[in-house]
Amino acid sequence: MWFESGVSYKAVAEKAGISGYPTDLYLEGSDQHRGWFQSSLMTSSALTPSAPYKTVLTHGFVVDAEGKKMSKSMGNVVDPLDIIERYGADILRLWVASSDYTIDLKLSESHFTQITESYRKVRNSFRFLLGNLCDFNAGNSISNLNELKDLDKWILIKLNEVIAQMEKDLDEYRFYRAWSKAYNFCNNELSAVYFNIQKDILYCAHKKSKERLSAQTAMKTILDSLIRVLFPFIPYTCEEVWQDIHKDITKSVAMEYWPKISIIDSSDKIINNFNLLFDLRDEVLKQIETMIASKEIRSALQTEVLIFSEEFDIIPMNIEELKRFFIVSGVKFSKETKDKEKKISIKVVQKNGIKCSRCWVIFDEKETTSDYPDLCAYCTKVMNTK
Repeated sequence: MWFESGVSYKAVAEKAGISGYPTDLYLEGSDQHRGWFQSSLMTSSALTPSAPYKTVLTHGFVVDAEGKKMSKSMGNVVDPLDIIERYGADILRLWVASSDYTIDLKLSESHFTQITESYRKVRNSFRFLLGNLCDFNAGNSISNLNELKDLDKWILIKLNEVIAQMEKDLDEYRFYRAWSKAYNFCNNELSAVYFNIQKDILYCAHKKSKERLSAQTAMKTILDSLIRVLFPFIPYTCEEVWQDIHKDITKSVAMEYWPKISIIDSSDKIINNFNLLFDLRDEVLKQIETMIASKEIRSALQTEVLIFSEEFDIIPMNIEELKRFFIVSGVKFSKETKDKEKKISIKVVQKNGIKCSRCWVIFDEKETTSDYPDLCAYCTKVMNTK
């Protein structure tokens, strides 16, 4: 038996007219190191000066929650169809693709609970993107990505990094690492940071404004890319999203190419700028959490940030941009030095004033107008823009 299977590269591949020798990949369980892999190598070495395969990939086996081999006599066999019926085909596929196949895979309820939660977070990212692109017209998008706002450039640079890393992992058959990269991007940079900061622009800016169009252009690029890179892991979900945004296209996303890397000029400078900004943001959030815990405030929008520095030009954002970035109601600069050992010091204080009924920021009473007395200056400008 082992001799017959060991010459399959010649008896089967050549007869079927499969070109290319040696074969790209031999794939089998870890029990075949002394079986098929070895017999194939020995017979090929006798006939040719090379191995019959370029790459050998071995995997473990599916076992029960206690690590025991599944067998009908033990009554611990799990039917994949039962899993599909309960969780869906994407969850079963994702469980396999996100697991380290080089070791045995334990099949348990807790594993599927974790996988389902991870899947839900990625699906929520899709839902947020779709919901905020409902009025987006690709014909009005910003074709040159270097004309986007810096925060939108930053998230696309991060997306580029993820695409490149995933491509490398998939080429090396490290599917679980590729999924981890995509999941972390969706859960961290995209949802926890980018979406959170951009909500004000998406919900409150004028729908034809440059800043909102910039955000939507970036989000459309992200959505198209995520559908492609996540298709191997959750194909049904990705196909559903693809058909929703490309109703005029009949072919499946499976026929699409891997996304191209977006070229963003001065990427290193943008990353360095945002490293500084995120350090400042971390300090702002830390102080806000302390104020909420002590019940001084109930939300971040009840605060303003005081920035102390003698070198304001090193901060690559203006006051309005910083307000959105920190998600606070005000930002003030002072050249007074609070900490001589630091170039920049941060202090978060409570903001007093009127709550805007549209965007919920706290603004000074002197900003009110007769047209919209309950709106801040920014929202008043938006409402007066046709």
